[in-house]
Amino acid sequence: MTTTTALNTTPSTSTPTSGTAKDRTTFGNNFDQFLKLLVTQMKNQDPMEPMDASEFTNQLVQFAGIEQNIKSNTLLEKIAGNQTVSQLRDAGFYVGKAVSVKTDKLVRGDTTTPSTFTYTNDKKYSTSRVTILDRAKNVVKVFDRLSGEAGVQTVTWDGKNTQGVAVPIGQYTIKADGVVKTGNGPDDEKVTQLVSATIGFVRSAMVENGKIMLDVDGAPITEDKIVSILSN
Repeated sequence: MTTTTALNTTPSTSTPTSGTAKDRTTFGNNFDQFLKLLVTQMKNQDPMEPMDASEFTNQLVQFAGIEQNIKSNTLLEKIAGNQTVSQLRDAGFYVGKAVSVKTDKLVRGDTTTPSTFTYTNDKKYSTSRVTILDRAKNVVKVFDRLSGEAGVQTVTWDGKNTQGVAVPIGQYTIKADGVVKTGNGPDDEKVTQLVSATIGFVRSAMVENGKIMLDVDGAPITEDKIVSILSN
């Protein structure tokens, strides 16, 4: 089951309904009944044939073990709760900031705002090339003859296809390649796939299954995909 905690979560004032709380109540009721039964049997035992106390002692030991387990579970719940609060505090740091996210996915949230992304040349190439694909893997836009210098290179896309028409809102794929010319022909080249990253703003943050999740321009991103935090 997925457990999600939003950044703006407020403390609940309702009565606890956790498994540990129910276990504690059940344990208390059973232990009270056990003590009442023990006292009743001791009062009414046959003096000539006193009951064996070892059985009750064993049961008392078992009850003590159960109580200790319940206390341990309660402590673990408190620790988990504190960790979630700490994670939410950390997640809040990202909200409103521009970040670079290691991914080949790019989300177009509208048809007018330019999209910015980067590719990283691990070494010097003759040139670099970036191809934008739609969900059906159709080529939407090609940026050719880009810088082949080693390092991070930035590209801004106006959101238009090769015909100059604005593409629909949705998710697109970035395919970045480093190209080394091996001859004079158009196909005489060696291609190496490069690492790409998109740049966007963190709209909100949450904790999901113990991990910080960020909404970057409408795309869900885990914290470990953040490459860098940019100045606003």
